[in-house]
Amino acid sequence: MIRAIRNVLRLLHIAHQLARHDALFLFERFGIAPHVTAAARAIARPPEGSPILALRPGQRLALAIQGLGPSFIKFGQLLSTRSDLLGEDVATDLSELQDRLPPFPGEEARAIVARELGKPIEALFLSFDDMPVAAASIAQVHMAVTTEGEDVAVKVLRPGIEEAFARDLDLFYWLAQLAERTST
Repeated sequence: MIRAIRNVLRLLHIAHQLARHDALFLFERFGIAPHVTAAARAIARPPEGSPILALRPGQRLALAIQGLGPSFIKFGQLLSTRSDLLGEDVATDLSELQDRLPPFPGEEARAIVARELGKPIEALFLSFDDMPVAAASIAQVHMAVTTEGEDVAVKVLRPGIEEAFARDLDLFYWLAQLAERTST
């Protein structure tokens, strides 16, 4: 019962996030959960004149997906390859999820590396660039120089990534089980 409540709340959060970005158009186009879609649109529609409304639908969807976390970003990346389903404009906008995500702070990356490797960052590297050279949905990459003088690229997982994937995978399994039960 607790799992069901947790996942229903997560679904409501997802609907709210999509509605806030006026990005429910895919649900409407494919007739997915029309009552939930209508309710989410009524409750969380962006206000008139909101800058979000000036964006193309695919840009709004990409922003909403970013706010939903790494599992949804991966799903958005997959959808970006399906212009046959979404249209070329939406697929192109979703392709922005491939490699143009905002980085998390360098000091947070330093703390993660130090915690994972069990030593202060200064004991591990002569230098560690706080500005990542790449930021993606799961990790970002920082250049560093080891204490032996070797230039290295350090890939740092985003904070909370394991928990976020576990939460979303549980939701996806729950939805699959629900679909299986209701279709038989």
